[in-house]
Order: sequence, then structure tokens, then C-alpha cells
Amino acid sequence: MPSMTYWHLYNPIVRQAIQSMCSSEGKRVISTFIAPRIFIGYAATQAFALSVASLFKRRRAFIVTDPHIKVLAFSVEKILKSLDIATKVWDKVVPEPPTSSFKPCAEAMEEFGTDLIVAVGGGSVIDTAKVAWVLYERPDVDFRLIDPMKPLGLRRKALLAAIPTTSGTGSEATSAAVITDESFKPPRKFAVTHPELVPDFAVLDPRFVVGMPKKLTLGTALDALAHAVDCYLSHASFELTEALAVKAIKDHPGVAS
Repeated sequence: MPSMTYWHLYNPIVRQAIQSMCSSEGKRVISTFIAPRIFIGYAATQAFALSVASLFKRRRAFIVTDPHIKVLAFSVEKILKSLDIATKVWDKVVPEPPTSSFKPCAEAMEEFGTDLIVAVGGGSVIDTAKVAWVLYERPDVDFRLIDPMKPLGLRRKALLAAIPTTSGTGSEATSAAVITDESFKPPRKFAVTHPELVPDFAVLDPRFVVGMPKKLTLGTALDALAHAVDCYLSHASFELTEALAVKAIKDHPGVAS
């Protein structure tokens, strides 16, 4: 395992770009990143499936999930199968995914001949799907050393869709995946970041968060509130993101009540 000094934020070019973006000069240029297609609402999953049904030659969807919520993945699988899309459910995601957990997922993607990856779950599931996707598309690349300033070349084999089942991850619309480096004692978390890791589709279906346990609902709700506050206070914020952040804070159940 390489030293953490290889992590991309130690790259002087990347550090300079981030510092420039967050400066007063940098704020004169507005730039956003967001999933190209976002489906929101109680029929969002069906709308997503109908939209992608004709996009893929092989029509083979690989669904990434974990053992605890695979029943939700099966509901997505049922919708995709109704449109004659072949599916495979891979339910071996573990919390705080370690670096050793991605290769088996990527190998299963390769064996299935995947051209659509669908992550159904929380942050660990979506982040696992992202890193496994990198290994599936670019087995020659060490995902621990990805440079966000250089082209990665994803989407030659498959596109990525994310269906979050918790409220606070945000990974369905970001360019990062948080993973656990087991080479350290104790293990450390770090982020793999690249613009190409933003999912092609984000599906926000309220039905998938309704049945969460009370403790998980509370924890992810606080996470969602923290994201909104962080967005508003960020040095890289501007009028649009600030307006969205204020709206999210005001509408948050814990604040609105």
C-alpha cells in the first residue's frame, strides 16, 4: 500500500487549484458538478428504468447493494427485468469499505458483462460501486493514486446510476468515494476523487428511506443538515448554492418543526 503522501491532495497542482477556487478571485468564476440526470419522486425508479432501457447494447445491469437492504435492490431488479434488462445483484458491500473489498466486485462486473452499474444503498454502497467501476473500466489503474487533474477514461464499458437509501450520503451527486486504508494501524479513511466519478444518474425515490430504523434516520438526518450548513459556509459557495443550502436548512424536519 502506498504512503498517504501519494494522496491526491498532496499534489501541488491540485492543492493550488483548490486554493484558487476558494479564493476571492476564484469566486469570480462559477462552476458546478452534478449528476447529468436526476430523477426525483415516488415514481423516480420507474422513470429512470424507462429512460435507460434503450441506452445499452447488452442491456445488462449489475446492482450493487449490501445484505441488509437487498430487498430494496430486488425491487429495482424487478423493474429492470420488466423492461427485458438482464440483472445481477451483488450484495457483499461492507460498511466503511476497505481497499480489499473492491476487486471481487469489479471481477463480478467483468464476468457478467456489465454495461449499467446500479448502486442501491447508503454511502458505503455507492462508494464501493464507484471504486469497483474504476477497476472494471481501468484494471491497469491503481485507484489509490488517481489524479483528479488527469483524464481517467471511464464509461467505455458502463454507466453508473446511484439510488441512495439514506438521506445524508450525498455520494449520488459527488465526485468522491470514501474508503478505508487497511495498511495503517488503526485503519484510516481517505477519499478517492475524480470528476468522472460523478454518477450518470441519481434516483431519489422517497420510498427507499421510509423504512429506515429510527436511529439510522436520526443519524442520516443530522448528516443531511450538516451538508447543508457546510454548503452555506463553504468558501467555494456562491448565490445559487447558498440559496439551495438555506432552503434545505429551512425545510429540514428538525429545523422546520
